[in-house]
Amino acid sequence: MSSGEWYEVWRGYRHGEYVKGKGYYSINTDTWSNNVPKHTEYPIVNRYQFREYDDLEIESCYGYAFVDRIGFFLSVLLDGMRGNKDRAVHINVNRLQKILGENYWSRIIEMLEDDGVIESHRSPLRHPNRRKGLMYHRYALTEKMFESEIVERRIYHHMLLKNLYRFEDGINMEGEKAYQYGVVDRLQFEEGVSDLDVASILKHSKSSYSFEEEEMRTPRIYTPWNRLKKELRNKALLDGEELVEYDMQSAHFALLYHLQNEIKEGRKVRGLSDDENKRLRKFEVGSQWLDLFSESFGGSSDFYRTIGVRLMGMPFGKVEGGRDQIKDAVIRDLFGVNETSSVIQLGEREVEREVFRERVYGDALHWIEGVKSNKVLDKYQGGGYYINMSLVLQKVEVAVMGEVWRRLREINIDYLSIHDAISVKDSNSSAVEEVLRVVERQWKGIRFGRKV
Repeated sequence: MSSGEWYEVWRGYRHGEYVKGKGYYSINTDTWSNNVPKHTEYPIVNRYQFREYDDLEIESCYGYAFVDRIGFFLSVLLDGMRGNKDRAVHINVNRLQKILGENYWSRIIEMLEDDGVIESHRSPLRHPNRRKGLMYHRYALTEKMFESEIVERRIYHHMLLKNLYRFEDGINMEGEKAYQYGVVDRLQFEEGVSDLDVASILKHSKSSYSFEEEEMRTPRIYTPWNRLKKELRNKALLDGEELVEYDMQSAHFALLYHLQNEIKEGRKVRGLSDDENKRLRKFEVGSQWLDLFSESFGGSSDFYRTIGVRLMGMPFGKVEGGRDQIKDAVIRDLFGVNETSSVIQLGEREVEREVFRERVYGDALHWIEGVKSNKVLDKYQGGGYYINMSLVLQKVEVAVMGEVWRRLREINIDYLSIHDAISVKDSNSSAVEEVLRVVERQWKGIRFGRKV
């Protein structure tokens, strides 16, 4: 076998694939039967295949049904180790059980360690409310695995995808509130910030932390930090270090693009319940709008530049008022009451709202109007269905950011949340950017950038 063929060895059977003489294949049980196994489309999740410990070797040691499970576990370690000074990743037991199997996870870790694939790092867990003797476990790939050549593969194991879909969306907002409280408590401020401003931030109480789900809304978390004025955030220090901010690019429309793409591909949208997914699928999603902005959310073009050309026949920079004016007009229309008779002012030009909507949304207009005119959310908010659009996108936003938070905490990087953004120590930038690239690969259309 030539050096370029190793990644083609393991091909595998698809879940529900039919082979004459065998029947239908179930990847969850690694068996064939005359009955078609239950099939549900879950969001796409990718993993790596390592040249040093490839899928064929995993199959020969553990069986075909564990190839995706173990491959994903090793991928979590690789993603967590990149840019991580500690070179070790904490994964809680509940998540390990979801990935490797409740009855197998501890034995698999022992065997991977014996085979020189991973290393385990154990240290005593010091906590006043925990009994003595408990250990804090972290895991890392061995050097040969960390340096191994890799290729990406899509995961097809349905039980694993089901577990990941349920677990990764399960954000403990009470725990997140407590975590943010602890990080804010360590903030300091540069000279020049008034004592009154500092006192309002540092002398905070736990009642200053809330999330909207407590009020039957979407679970955005609110803290003294994300309520703080930008000029004060720029003067904050965490453990004496300067902070940098990363935010979701063109957030509302990137989320809309991701949402429509998942529905178009027949997958469940993470962050939304099964019933909410079912209601959204009642409205047809076309391909024109997705194709139009595919380069904006998956390539190098700018969303607002594309919109400017669509609306005015020229880039937004040449329109009086520019990017901010177009951005404001699109957001007000997307999240406001459905109407077609008014006029939208863009610089010195007037654009009929009906023309504006047709040019901005194309074949997505029917879907957007359907969401804004019908019951979609499990918990109706009141005040008109038109607010559905903003609330649905916020729920998906929280799911995206929840994955960012979880991955950062796994590699012991502290962060402060700002809805669709995070602030982190400048010294952690490389590791944070690695995490964000991983999240972007799992959420089509979502991109993060460092704010200047």
